[in-house]
Amino acid sequence: MEKTINFVYDFNDLLKSENSDLQFIKKEIIELNNDFFEDSLLFNASKNTNLIYRVLPELNQEMFIKLNSFDTYSKRIKSLSDNGYHLVFIKLQSEIFKTNLEMIDSKLPEILSYWLLNRYLSCTNTLVELTNYLTRTNPCNFNIELNPNYYSRKIKDMLVDMALGMQAGKIWNGTFNVTGGYIAVKKDGELLCYHIYNKNEFQEYLITHTKIDFPDSSPNRCDYGRILTSDEVDEIDGQFIKLNFQIRFK
Repeated sequence: MEKTINFVYDFNDLLKSENSDLQFIKKEIIELNNDFFEDSLLFNASKNTNLIYRVLPELNQEMFIKLNSFDTYSKRIKSLSDNGYHLVFIKLQSEIFKTNLEMIDSKLPEILSYWLLNRYLSCTNTLVELTNYLTRTNPCNFNIELNPNYYSRKIKDMLVDMALGMQAGKIWNGTFNVTGGYIAVKKDGELLCYHIYNKNEFQEYLITHTKIDFPDSSPNRCDYGRILTSDEVDEIDGQFIKLNFQIRFK
């Protein structure tokens, strides 16, 4: 699949421009190096995008120390799975991100928790595959037989809001940052333009061209993937792990 560079653009400003044929955008994008294309993100990660899960059953002290001695979070999660432990979503680290998701749909924090956990436990990483997984397993007990589109609709709405202004660390009032839409520029210079009036096409583009990626887990960046005590996540008891994500164009 072709790599694309994606960004929000106000179509009203574009129409006023002398370069309304978009050649000026095409020229600038083509001159960018390939690394820029590889790093094209729809939704960036931070500590605000941490989801907190409880580890069940409770770990003994030996296992707790052993897991945290592993050098990567992937080894910890694999060991938990291999030894019969499971993760139960408790909360988002950021109350702001929680509120922003609930602005889109009150079920989104829960949906996102299942969606993300499956990403960590499987080789699945595309938005389409992960959303299909939710539809098959139906963890939120929607009436899928009556309407099989619950999960895809909610995920698509989230992607549009992420593309047009919603951030994890800033309160989202539902107002798009632009009055126009979104432009995807392929490496060969071909332009794909999506106006917000064509919401269905825009949503379909986003969900079919994105994947879940893992950000830097170091303490000074996103700080996730270690086994934590209750004190570290402001809970009364139990043991926990934070999982994080970012959404990247593929």
